[in-house]
Amino acid sequence: MQAAHTKLGKVDGKNVSVLIPDVHDYLLFDNGNLQSDNLSANWLGKPMVVDFNTQEDEHDYKVDVSLKADWQPAKFSSLPQDLADKLGGNVSWQSLIAIVLPHQGRFSYDIVIDADLIKVSSHLPPPLGKPAVESLPLRVKFSGGLNGFTLTGSTGK
Repeated sequence: MQAAHTKLGKVDGKNVSVLIPDVHDYLLFDNGNLQSDNLSANWLGKPMVVDFNTQEDEHDYKVDVSLKADWQPAKFSSLPQDLADKLGGNVSWQSLIAIVLPHQGRFSYDIVIDADLIKVSSHLPPPLGKPAVESLPLRVKFSGGLNGFTLTGSTGK
């Protein structure tokens, strides 16, 4: 097992180009298997923590990614100002991404995003309005592959 200190800006691959500026921390690697621990990054101009590991076995290559962040929805520059003015507080969220790349066949992925909007206040019309002290769990799931995906979501308990 070896360790490397890294500061990545742009990660380019033959078929993918991902931009997450200011990623830095330590990576552990053992042959083709990689593991990170609490990489700090900025995405969409907001701070987040990224953990990932890769594992190759006889039939496939697996990539697991965990994302964690605490963002203020009203601070997104792409959000229209009249909507941003109706939002307050912050939301802690986490996401788990599991990608399976078989040595033969098609890849698949599962993405789960969980958040509790308890610290977010919304002065939007019902059913979107809520005070900051009211819990509102949110879960979004994507599952799919090359030919499409299934999206499901839920709010509430």
